[in-house]
Amino acid sequence: MAGMVSYTALYREEVYHLCQLTEKFTDVDRIHFSGDDLNSLDIGEEVIQRLPTDTPGEAFDRWRRRRLAWLRQRGVNAMPCVLLFDSLPCQSRVGNLHVIRNYLQAEWNTRRSAQDGVLRFDKDTIRGFSPRVPVQSNLVDCGIYLLHYVEMFFKKPVQSYTKDYFQHEMAGWFPEATVSKKRAQIHDLLVNLRERNLREKAKN
Repeated sequence: MAGMVSYTALYREEVYHLCQLTEKFTDVDRIHFSGDDLNSLDIGEEVIQRLPTDTPGEAFDRWRRRRLAWLRQRGVNAMPCVLLFDSLPCQSRVGNLHVIRNYLQAEWNTRRSAQDGVLRFDKDTIRGFSPRVPVQSNLVDCGIYLLHYVEMFFKKPVQSYTKDYFQHEMAGWFPEATVSKKRAQIHDLLVNLRERNLREKAKN
């Protein structure tokens, strides 16, 4: 099973309210960036700057508001969602999404809430989907499928965050034969690394 936090690729005006994790972010469209700033990845990599006068959560809200504005002006819907790829057939996945949100909530409450304020992790702030992806035909290929899901997520990204796409298009994300080849590729890679390591030791 692989769980990934992703962002919808296209921003739509009718779902703007879903991008806001609290009511404090209704003014993000008033923040404007110059052309150079908008195309710079530096803003997307900015760290949280905390001031001595900040109240709990103020610095994080300021950073998040700027990040949301930057994403929206680049045409990106800033609402995160969890994509759950499960290679075992006939599994109940709704409960797993609930567990992931509870975990994120517990992590935030334990590590960040005292400094960065309250943040909710529920179905209204982080959507969850479990696409119908190719599944394994045995009980031993979990790791191989996990590796291939992650690889495919970057090689062939999700094109549409809709139920129809998840239930139909992604069912043929890749053929089962690809997974069999991956096992052989991993075997060959490990053998080659071992042989290279032995050669390097022999030289020394």
